[in-house]
Amino acid sequence: MSKLIGNNPNQVPSNADLGTAAFMDKKDFLLSRGSEMSAINSIIPGNASDLFIYDTSKDSDNGAWRKRTQNTSWYNERLNTTTRGSRREFPAVAVIVAKVDRITIYDGDDPTLPMWMTFEPGGIIDWATNSQTRLSVHMLNGQLAEVGHDGGNIFSFIEDYVYVLYASINYLITSSRTIEGRNNPASYIAGTGTAINTYVVGSYAMEDVAMTVLPNAPIDEKTGLPAVTTAVATDGGVSVIKGDKSVTTITSSTAAGGGYDPHHVSFDKDNRLVLLQAYDSSGIYLDIFDDIPPSNLSQALSYSAATSYTYLDTGLNITGTTAARTFKDLVHVKDDIAMGTDQQLTLLNSVPNNPTKSMVAYIDNDFATGWMVGDTKLATLCNIDVSDLHGTDFVSNGNFSSSNLSEFSAYNSGTLGASIAIVGGELKLTHTGTTNYAFATFTWQAEIGQVYRVSCDLKNGNASYAHFKPHSGCVWNPGDKTHGGTSYESTTHTVTATATTAQLRLQLVGSNGQYAYFDNVSVTKAEHDRTINNESLKVFGTIPKTPVMPGAELMAYGPFTSSNYLEQPYNSDLDFGTGDFMYSMWIYRNSLPTSSYERWFGTVSDSNDERIDIFSNANTDNIAFYSKDNGVVNGDVRITGIGINKWHCFHFTRQANVYRIYHDGELRGTDVGSATLANYQGANGNRRTHIGASEHWDTGRAVLDGKIALAKISGTVPTAEQIKKMYNEEKFLFRENAKATLFGNSNTKVTALAYDDTTDVLHVGNGTGRSDFRGLRRINNTTRAITSAMSAVDGLIVED
Repeated sequence: MSKLIGNNPNQVPSNADLGTAAFMDKKDFLLSRGSEMSAINSIIPGNASDLFIYDTSKDSDNGAWRKRTQNTSWYNERLNTTTRGSRREFPAVAVIVAKVDRITIYDGDDPTLPMWMTFEPGGIIDWATNSQTRLSVHMLNGQLAEVGHDGGNIFSFIEDYVYVLYASINYLITSSRTIEGRNNPASYIAGTGTAINTYVVGSYAMEDVAMTVLPNAPIDEKTGLPAVTTAVATDGGVSVIKGDKSVTTITSSTAAGGGYDPHHVSFDKDNRLVLLQAYDSSGIYLDIFDDIPPSNLSQALSYSAATSYTYLDTGLNITGTTAARTFKDLVHVKDDIAMGTDQQLTLLNSVPNNPTKSMVAYIDNDFATGWMVGDTKLATLCNIDVSDLHGTDFVSNGNFSSSNLSEFSAYNSGTLGASIAIVGGELKLTHTGTTNYAFATFTWQAEIGQVYRVSCDLKNGNASYAHFKPHSGCVWNPGDKTHGGTSYESTTHTVTATATTAQLRLQLVGSNGQYAYFDNVSVTKAEHDRTINNESLKVFGTIPKTPVMPGAELMAYGPFTSSNYLEQPYNSDLDFGTGDFMYSMWIYRNSLPTSSYERWFGTVSDSNDERIDIFSNANTDNIAFYSKDNGVVNGDVRITGIGINKWHCFHFTRQANVYRIYHDGELRGTDVGSATLANYQGANGNRRTHIGASEHWDTGRAVLDGKIALAKISGTVPTAEQIKKMYNEEKFLFRENAKATLFGNSNTKVTALAYDDTTDVLHVGNGTGRSDFRGLRRINNTTRAITSAMSAVDGLIVED
């Protein structure tokens, strides 16, 4: 059901008497034209496929065209019928509802929201097959564009004419095509011949439509207004109907058909064309065009960087790792793009001339990353779970120092056979069956969605290979580990539990009588890495978690001790070589360190080698960014005047040979480093990333009276303007009662999006309700499920 509701921050719909009916229950709110809408309680029946609030004041002439249509057929048609309301003049604000079989325009000038005009089944909207499925509507400068799975139309209310969108011009539609005749089946018969005023687009199967007026657009002599540019997403590419009535179609030679077709098309505030399309099963591509191509364009995957910018599964990761992340909706939010999938809400801040420096933020119902720039390697400490982190190992005898093997089970069934024994402090797995492999398992009680770090040392003995892999109830990245050598190889992976009982498998490939060895098997809870790298941090001891401020959702981690800290084992993704990098975090200190250094964050091998270190000196109100390699200091920046009892945002960057510290969005310290930069190539496996302490190389230097949140590492250095944006938007998450995530626990994270550019609020709908965001902060929510569509203008919100 579709309903019109307000956006009062305290509003929570509760009219349960309507059951599944959608309703409009907000009183006393204003539209931009200044009239009051009160006592709204009307119902728009529906299951809408699309909703669009058309505010004519945003037209090129501020809606003045409405006053010069008295000579049109629709203005003079009979009123008070089942397909036409009681008012002749087009509404100043119209609520357009597209359903599967019809389109209805409601009069938004009237508090009761009466029907103004209906496009019924069997008329022009069904001219091709009489079985249309309406999917998308948009209206601008008096022109209503609508598309579906078997054609589309553009209704020009000023001109009083209906243009046809189709894949061929060889369909003749009889009639004068006036809007009054929109519901007369006899007037819209598709015959043979050459159609008049039919725009030929990529395919008759259309998914989405969007409209804009480009700068310096020619005046349309039929309407007297600047010409509208219309983009249509079809199964055969995106077709753009330009102001001169010509059509350019953008296609992918590998995308058409097979389900990998355009899903979305729009124009941003700078009139850049934005399209979203799955080119193959690897995921969904988002393309942004600075200029509409002058002629038809076709390429295999992404388009030329000279004309557009493409995002997919890089450090930006706007859509996840597979096309299974189903696209739901996309809207433009100031300088950002908001995209919803069934997995999360993603905000993309695109950098036109350098797309690899663009930023994203991921928002789910249990975490919020804040802004991540470019090739982000780690984004952690961003959950809202209030539970402390505990690093207890689920494997009590993983080093096989005792004779207890009760935690492991040899698998024997049918042709599969195995035996296990502890030999010399190692688990020996022996093949006893007739197949080409044998295995043993370890099982633990898991929490669905929880991430675990699992590790093992393995060697093949005299078998062909030794494996360490998930068996059931968990998945991991990048996959199982195979080792064919006769010496031990250590492996560590991240596992996400998919069931309450999870199981790992120790396996060999070989034949009866062959064997392999396993040692140091470990399973511990971990803290998520929210990037596509999924390289979580191992928990040592217990890490306390508290809200960053009273009532806030985002959690702070700490204080820490020499026994309670977070650490990531050696990770080759952090081998930056001589390239740029950034570490960033938010910190809170209750007091200054008194007798020792405090190691906040870093990736270090030892005191003199492969060291990137962020710390505070004892008895000093400072923070330092320090780099050292092969015994040579490459960078040393220290700033003072940090203060206590408040949150601070820090960005530590190395770009070329310059080291910088940004504090609360402002550059506070700079050091020109050594001409020979540290390589940070991970020459030994002891190089680890630490948060809160650095016990593997400098014991007893924990942050004893401080907390950390939103810790990140990137191989891309943001600009000074980007750092200001990060700080200025993330800081609202560090206020009392600040909400950071999608409301509720809907498995479908996003079903619909709408952005109100007057109130600067992004509305995000899902099966739990509607979450309203200003920037990264959720300022309001409702509790009625939203199934498919939303639209918002000047505080007026329509939902389905």
